[in-house]
Amino acid sequence: MILATVVVSCTSLSPETPSISGDLPGEITVVEVEADEPLLYASLLNHPHAFDAGALEGLMRSLYFSPKGVISWGERELVFSDEEILKIAPLIREAFQQAKPFQKIQFEVHTPKGTTTGDLFIMDGELHWRFEVIQRTAHFEEFESLFRFESETSVTPNWILRPQDHQQYYSLEWVLGIKREAKNWLVIAIDEEEAPALALPKQGSERKSLTQRLRLLQELKTDGLITEGDYEKKVRALLAEVEHDEIPASERLLFLKQLRDEGVISGVEYERRKQEVLDQI
Repeated sequence: MILATVVVSCTSLSPETPSISGDLPGEITVVEVEADEPLLYASLLNHPHAFDAGALEGLMRSLYFSPKGVISWGERELVFSDEEILKIAPLIREAFQQAKPFQKIQFEVHTPKGTTTGDLFIMDGELHWRFEVIQRTAHFEEFESLFRFESETSVTPNWILRPQDHQQYYSLEWVLGIKREAKNWLVIAIDEEEAPALALPKQGSERKSLTQRLRLLQELKTDGLITEGDYEKKVRALLAEVEHDEIPASERLLFLKQLRDEGVISGVEYERRKQEVLDQI
């Protein structure tokens, strides 16, 4: 499945999705991930996420690419200018705050140097940036599948991203377990203090309760967006959080009761885990 198809065929799920206006036209939208998108349902995306404004701008300033030269790759160039970053970053921050675990951020930005398109998402605590077009130039003349690479085709990309510190190309598994790098796809480490809202238990009203997250997983399974195996794996991950004493005891006990009533855990396991919670009080 090519990225171009993913970008064009996705439909915005929120009429409130932010869009770029003024002297920097374009669109940044929150879209649902296609069911056949490679790998993204191996685990739910870590959305929503609250980025620090300065941190996100810094990440965007570290995005470089090199155009194809006559013999080798040209000098590295910034993907976005400072002026563009100051206008785009707040919209991306807002989009990440809206996004759900089965949605990603899609962007199309028109600048004096041309249109730049692609998408981004957070998975397993890392920020993924994928570009289809940079400054009006597509990665390939006729965009190739993300599963094709320089070593497997006579088509040379028109540009490649240039990983900086704490960045790397995403590696896709090919035949016989061989992994190859997608040079239009960067994986960027995110500071630990910017942990995604759904990944770690936090105090305050923004933290979703265990039962709320369980209901979300049930909805995803019912809609066929995650497999039974993925569902069971995620529920077990939630169950492990019952041991966290920073989560209110009442919430943990209610969650355990719900799992018992739905047959996810046995009565014996329920009683054991309930006693462990009570022992912490």
